[in-house]
Amino acid sequence: MFLIRGKGKFFIRLFDPLLYKCPYCDEINSTEVFIYSNYFHIFWIPVFPIKKVAIAKCTECNATRSDERFGPKLTEHLEEELKNTKHPFYSWALLILFCSLILLTIIIVSLK
Repeated sequence: MFLIRGKGKFFIRLFDPLLYKCPYCDEINSTEVFIYSNYFHIFWIPVFPIKKVAIAKCTECNATRSDERFGPKLTEHLEEELKNTKHPFYSWALLILFCSLILLTIIIVSLK
């Protein structure tokens, strides 16, 4: 059987850290942090989320960096934002569909 599986990501939200200075161009308040939800998929249908990741981008110099390269101030702020950010419900789409079909089958069988 041919099975297409892999990983993908959804954009969840964007936040601007206050009074954060870009380490490349030294501009204050020019950094935007994008939060993504990585997920596992089968046939491009999301099954379940894996983790949340963040990417920071400076609007002045266009420098980007992943959360492994954030400084301590941004890392602390990011941890708080990640706690308040949830994976989107559609990242569980195939799992929800599968459980719904099982539940529907149980209900139909019990009614007969």
